[in-house]
Amino acid sequence: MPLYEFQCQKCNEIMEKTMKMSDPAPEVCEQCGGGPLTKLISPAAFHLKGGGWYKDSYDSKSNKKPEAPKAKPEKKEAPPAPKADS
Repeated sequence: MPLYEFQCQKCNEIMEKTMKMSDPAPEVCEQCGGGPLTKLISPAAFHLKGGGWYKDSYDSKSNKKPEAPKAKPEKKEAPPAPKADS
């Protein structure tokens, strides 16, 4: 059953109500006993479960992490060669 949110115009209390789509909307606030109640528009909450989406890199092109630049091995400078006496 869907979850609906209603706000009381008298006390501004927001309440959630689980009810069928065919059920009539509540008219009395559970908190203050007043009304009228206004039905609120709320974002739908959902959770992607199972494989094939984010966990399994469904969109592998956009989900790839950029690789760290590879460090170049440091070159050690050789000490200058001793000069030969002529």
